[in-house]
Amino acid sequence: IFLFTLNTSHALSFPSGITNYVALNLSNSQSTATPNPFQQMINITSSDSGWTYINNTGNHFGQNVEFFYANGTIIPSWLENYTSTHALWWVKVGSIAASSKLTIYMGFANKTTNLFNTATTGEAPQLSPTYGEYDNGANVFSYYQRWGGLTALPTGWNLSTNMAITYDSTYASLTSPTAVGDSSGLYMPTPPSLFSTTSTWVLDWYGSMTQTGTSNTLWMAGLFDSADFGTGTGPNNGYTVGVWQHNGNAFYN
Repeated sequence: IFLFTLNTSHALSFPSGITNYVALNLSNSQSTATPNPFQQMINITSSDSGWTYINNTGNHFGQNVEFFYANGTIIPSWLENYTSTHALWWVKVGSIAASSKLTIYMGFANKTTNLFNTATTGEAPQLSPTYGEYDNGANVFSYYQRWGGLTALPTGWNLSTNMAITYDSTYASLTSPTAVGDSSGLYMPTPPSLFSTTSTWVLDWYGSMTQTGTSNTLWMAGLFDSADFGTGTGPNNGYTVGVWQHNGNAFYN
């Protein structure tokens, strides 16, 4: 649905410190407007013209990159990942009208400048030399939770009675110390209102799933019918978001 092109032919206002920029055209070819706010993924590759302006030395990839509107207003952005040939950002923009486009700008400061912060311009927690130092995910996504550096479950999350959780500075680990029934894990019995049946949403989970024990024990993450996962009593009582271990022969949803 969305495409972007790069060019440098626009007159506009620059945020402080920005010296070069490229224009990104987000085209909505749908017959309806996008939600407001809207999170758009931006994939920049080493063949794109802006790549040469990005700081890519040491442990500070992209620290000099900032996204903004034509009036100079900074757009909240979050760097998800990068390699030697591409980088993925998420930007939080307003609604894009049906059959129209929104032009935003990717700005570059001097490569020694660090624009990262925990408000408008940041990165995934595992990318920083100090875990979570520049993590602004909560200001970009409609719901966001990181699992490193915790000492207890975040508000709204529950743990099945037959599961165990341990906390580390950069992650949380779920284990099943005993045999489980149909399903068990870490779950949110009352998800935020954005997970309603009328919402359009995408769930993204970062972690590692490993299997030990029986061959039909499977881990999965996502949004499930809560009746199927032990948190309700009927098929229409809502949904549960979480990470689950399923010990059986069929997935419910």
